[in-house]
Amino acid sequence: MKKVKDWTEIPYGKLNAATQRFFGSLGDKAGKVIDRMNTDPEYMKRNVRYAINGGYEAFTSQKKARVIMGKNFFGIENAISCFGVNPSIEQLDILDEVPWSEEILTSCKDTHILVAKFPISILEIEDTYKRLFRRGNIPDGIYPYRTFYKYKGEIGWHLVRKTPVTGSANKTWNEQLELLLEEEKTLSAGTLVYATVGHFLTTAERLFQKTYVRCADIVVSDKSPSSAFYSPPYHALFGCNDKEGIRFGGYTNDRRDVDIELSSEMRRQS
Repeated sequence: MKKVKDWTEIPYGKLNAATQRFFGSLGDKAGKVIDRMNTDPEYMKRNVRYAINGGYEAFTSQKKARVIMGKNFFGIENAISCFGVNPSIEQLDILDEVPWSEEILTSCKDTHILVAKFPISILEIEDTYKRLFRRGNIPDGIYPYRTFYKYKGEIGWHLVRKTPVTGSANKTWNEQLELLLEEEKTLSAGTLVYATVGHFLTTAERLFQKTYVRCADIVVSDKSPSSAFYSPPYHALFGCNDKEGIRFGGYTNDRRDVDIELSSEMRRQS
């Protein structure tokens, strides 16, 4: 099917049928709707946004969260626009309420990204935005990251820290975990990629440019490069760079390095 770039390319019969069905469904309200569409630009924008988003309208808690988080909000509408998701009713029900209080969101509004995460794998994101990834440095035959690279994850809200955990550089995995607050945990590479790519697409801000951060995913592979630094199992490393794009690495969990830090997110409130 030919992709339509502009509404003027839609065949008249198809456009006319849709117009009649739409306004016919409004009944005696059609006249008022038409008048308002012609005179109220904001009303028109809301209706256009509602149509583009597949009939989705944000709930009150999400609207409040967007106001609080500002540019650090990546909601359902953003996921639809950037990743092409088509939310089901069940998924929208799960994302109905943001699971953090306004007080916590306010305290995190400059340091974290509030993300509506859909089940999308790193591989799927890379297929759509190849220019943002670096993969050429390691041949596919010895790629030790395939398991978590293909993992879609579960749907839900995440409050992802935009920077590594303070003081986590040059420490082992266990030493890094001791730095986490009770309300924090490390997160999956899939969630971190989803959040950082989504944030970049909506704000042009790149995160984790000059460091690697350990993620929750454990890499277990017998096809790793022949180096003691890469001997599995270990926790996946995520990094991002202006010139090279998103990249992954792996060092043993007991290795310390000034360029290896820790990722984190806020635990959901019960």
